Amino acid sequence: TIEEFLSTLPFSVKSTYGGNTTSIQIVTDDNDIIIIDCGSGIVNLGKHLLQSEFSRGKGIASILLTHTHWDHIQGIPFFGPFYFEGNRFNFYSPHKDLKKRLEYQHAATHFPISLDYMPSTKEFFQVGEDEEFFLNDIRIFTKRMPHPGTSYGYRIEHNGKVFVYSSDCEFNIEKIDDIQDYHDLFIDADILFF
Repeated sequence: TIEEFLSTLPFSVKSTYGGNTTSIQIVTDDNDIIIIDCGSGIVNLGKHLLQSEFSRGKGIASILLTHTHWDHIQGIPFFGPFYFEGNRFNFYSPHKDLKKRLEYQHAATHFPISLDYMPSTKEFFQVGEDEEFFLNDIRIFTKRMPHPGTSYGYRIEHNGKVFVYSSDCEFNIEKIDDIQDYHDLFIDADILFF
C-alpha cells in the first residue's frame, strides 16, 4: 500500500535530484573552464577532467567560490587534478582571506594533506564586491547575497549569453523590499541557478 501511494506522487515530492553538494563546471565556446564552488560534486568532476590534459599536468581552470561553508568546499581534498604537478587553478573571490580559509580546511587537525602539498599550482585573486572583472573575454560580475557568513552570486557573460549562479541566498521578508538591488545580477539571464 505504501509503495502504491508513493507511486502516485510527483517526482519532486517522492524523490530528490543529485546527491552531492554544489560544484558546477562551465566550458565556454573557447574551451575556458570555470568551476563554481567545490562541494562534493567536484570529486566526480575531477574524475572527468582526468580523462583530458589534466592527467598530464597541462590543465588550466578558474575557480569561483561563493563562500566557504563546508558544503561548498568539502570536495577540495578529494579533487584529483589538484594532485598533478603542472595543472593550474586560479581562485577568484571577493573574500580577502580565501587562501587562509582553505589552508585552515587542510590544517593537520582536519586533513592529513596540506593545501601546499597538492602539487598543482593554485593562485588566489581577490576581486571586488559588487564589481566586474574579466577572464579573457568573459565578463564576471560579483554580487553580495543575503546569506549568513557572506556569500556571493556571479553573473557570467560570454558571446552574448548570460549565466547567473546565486546559490545559498535568502530573500526573506526583511530583504524582499530591497529586491531591486539585485536587478543587475539577474536581468536577462539565459540560465539562472538559484
